[in-house]
Amino acid sequence: MKNGLTSALLALSLLVSITANTLAQSRTRQRHVPTVGERSLVFLETGIGVGIGKYNATGIATGLGGRFQMPLGSNFTLNAKTGFSMGTIKKAYRYGGYYDYYGYYYASEYPATYFWIPVNVGPRFYFAKNLHVGLNLGVDIGVSEVAATSFHFEPAFGYALPLANGNVIDFGTTFETSFEQGSSIFNFRFAYGLNLGK
Repeated sequence: MKNGLTSALLALSLLVSITANTLAQSRTRQRHVPTVGERSLVFLETGIGVGIGKYNATGIATGLGGRFQMPLGSNFTLNAKTGFSMGTIKKAYRYGGYYDYYGYYYASEYPATYFWIPVNVGPRFYFAKNLHVGLNLGVDIGVSEVAATSFHFEPAFGYALPLANGNVIDFGTTFETSFEQGSSIFNFRFAYGLNLGK
């Protein structure tokens, strides 16, 4: 009886040891899943914006762009972005009870459209389950007669949703301005990010 109990205890301890060893090896073999901030991503993005502030000639703005995200740590990245953007010019604004016409100042008939190429770079910080804040700095290159080349300052806030295939859906808001009167646009943006890593 004593020998049988000893054998059963030895068998049980051997089984526990083998199970613990197998679980430890399984955990070791599990591959680290990179966070969104640790991934090299190429984004294709679009959005819609509206001109805000006094004397702002922009009605609706939209565009299509590409952005590259380079990770600098687990939740800090550097982003570079360019693309092609366009905005409509409002017909008129009210000033002192009277209407002035933007078309007169822009030497164009209403409705008018203007085009620019944004080129900017800046940091992005991921926090609290893929919420992010960022800042894009650069230049907007005017490519139509009524668009002037200007400084680009754009703080941003959004959320990145990681997908099972390693890609990312990213959406958020930005506020872009050149700090000149009537130059501000508030945007809603949507992007799809392709994971360049493994």
